[in-house]
Parts: sequence; C-alpha cells; structure tokens
Amino acid sequence: MALSPFIAAIVVVFAALPSLARATTHYVGDHYGWNLNFDYAAWAKGRHFYVGDKLVFKYPKGYHNVYKVDGYDFNKCKVPPLNEAMDTGYDIITLTTPGRKWYICGKAYGKHCMMGQKLFIYVKPEPYMPPKPPVGRHPVHHFVGDAFGWKLTFDYAAWVPLKMFVVPQATEALTSGYDVIKLTSPGRKWYICGKAHGKHCQMGQKLFIFVKP
Repeated sequence: MALSPFIAAIVVVFAALPSLARATTHYVGDHYGWNLNFDYAAWAKGRHFYVGDKLVFKYPKGYHNVYKVDGYDFNKCKVPPLNEAMDTGYDIITLTTPGRKWYICGKAYGKHCMMGQKLFIYVKPEPYMPPKPPVGRHPVHHFVGDAFGWKLTFDYAAWVPLKMFVVPQATEALTSGYDVIKLTSPGRKWYICGKAHGKHCQMGQKLFIFVKP
C-alpha cells in the first residue's frame, strides 16, 4: 500500500515594533520670535512638547540671548555666567529628556527676563504611534521528500539540510495519506513511519528536523 506525501507547515511571524511619532519643531513666539512684550506663558499654554521635539529661538543677534536655567533662577531672573548663553539669533534646542524646562533672556543683567522674556514648558515622554499590524508571510509548506514523497529507499537525512524550518508532536498515527503538521514550537522534531511494526522506520523511512524560533 503506497504512502502519500507528508506535509510540514511552517508559520513565521514578524513582530512589528511601534513607530515613533515624528518630532515637532516649535518656533518660540511663532512669527513674533524671541522678544520683549510677548506673553510666552500664554504661547506655551495648550501646546504639547515631547522628547525629541526642537525649540527654535529667533531674534536679532546681539539684542537677546537664551539661557537654560532651573526653576529658582527662572523665578528670580538670575542670569548664569555669560559663557552659558546661546546668542546666535537662531538657537535650536533639542528636548532630550522629559520634565520641566526653563529658559530666559539674560540681556540687561536680567531685566529682559523681568520684563517677561522667559519661557517655561513641560516636556512629555516620547509619544508612540499605534503599532502597525504584524508584517508576515504565508506559511511555507515543505513537501517531505519533494517529488519522491514519504516512501522507503529515500535519504531523508540528506533532504533536511536543503530546507529551513522556522517553527508533530503527535504520538498517535496520522493515516490520512495527506497528513499536515503545523510546527508550533521550536526545537528538535522526529517523525517515523510505523508500518510493519517499525520495519519501515528501520529501513530509513524516518525524518529528523530542527525548528528555529
């Protein structure tokens, strides 16, 4: 009685990592820029700042500058050493950590800060976009023995190295003549033909594969 091909089905699933949201560039003061006589507290209110975003301070070079300070110096308009100032007229700050951030103009010994040229923001952790559906491919079906099928007088050990198995455990006989086994776990897998009280197996009708995760 001829035995029909045995099919091993393989399922490969690729986990899709969440995509990071695109960073935003915030132009401080919008078209007004970094200047006197502007309410930066009102400008920042309602805006969302995230790790990875950028702040751009635009102003006429020489008229203003930008200092990053702590909460105490912000409230007191205490100006740090001059060498800590950003003064290009187009200062860009990348927000690399979450939490409270304070910035002031230190010109006129802190008077610009006292006149309201100061900015406080709260930076939130980096946002994530909703994960995309998993990307994968259709299961690969390996026809054991290829055109020869599942028969005697075939070297299945030589057939295996030519294939790649990515993921039967049945201890009971599969006898449909077109048996399909889905590889659901990694590791070593063994299959035999049990006909003639194991003589078919002894004659070489057996298969060993290693399933990768």
